[in-house]
Amino acid sequence: MVQELHRDIAKTIRQTLTDVTVSDRSRESAAAFSRKAADLLKADSPTFSYEWFFGACGLDSWGELLIDRGTHR
Repeated sequence: MVQELHRDIAKTIRQTLTDVTVSDRSRESAAAFSRKAADLLKADSPTFSYEWFFGACGLDSWGELLIDRGTHR
């Protein structure tokens, strides 16, 4: 159940990050949110993996935006 919640959160963040109509500022906010959410999820679940979560969100292993060669605004 907990892992399903983690997947759902990551999926929602990824959808925001990959939506071409979303501004760069909003993408930065989504990445910042993912880092805060990851800390909360780790505190709640000792087996939580930052690397997996950030990858599932579409971020690098530190929770930062990936360079995406101009496919966003």
